[in-house]
Amino acid sequence: MDRFVNSILPHVPSCPRTLIKSEVLAAAIAFCVESYIYQVDSEEEVLAGEDTITLTVPDNTDLVDVQVSIDKAGYTSYSRADNEITLDTPAGSDTTYRVTQFLAPAADATSLPDLLFVRWKEALVTKARAELMLMPEKKWFNPNLAQVNQAKYLHELGNAKMEARKPIGQARMRVKMRGW
Repeated sequence: MDRFVNSILPHVPSCPRTLIKSEVLAAAIAFCVESYIYQVDSEEEVLAGEDTITLTVPDNTDLVDVQVSIDKAGYTSYSRADNEITLDTPAGSDTTYRVTQFLAPAADATSLPDLLFVRWKEALVTKARAELMLMPEKKWFNPNLAQVNQAKYLHELGNAKMEARKPIGQARMRVKMRGW
């Protein structure tokens, strides 16, 4: 999380680096939970007559949600408890399910995935800045700039939500404001 500090520190003078890192982590968690942008796909084999899939969640992450589909034929009904998915109807034959895990960094994570730094750095930086600038009685307290940073974050969050939900191969979509 040191990679984010230099983008934030000039805007919140004399803020401790540990506080900045903690706000970046909180911003990353909120961003991933709200946008579903941090995804891991896997194919899980379920034998005939079985109805459970046990997921392996990557280290330093928490599972936010899952999506289960059958060989591009559509989504299937299931319930989930922690890392175990229970299908509503047992597999009639050996079946491969496509499972998409929607993840967020764990609350005790010491680093963030490259995806968040490379593609979504601006979102995390502006969210962390906004939260830091709203801390009363601090030298860097600035509610006006916090509002500007929050607006930038919400714009990036909207972009992430669109990107997270687009089918593979679809062009990136943008909303263009009319000029009247």
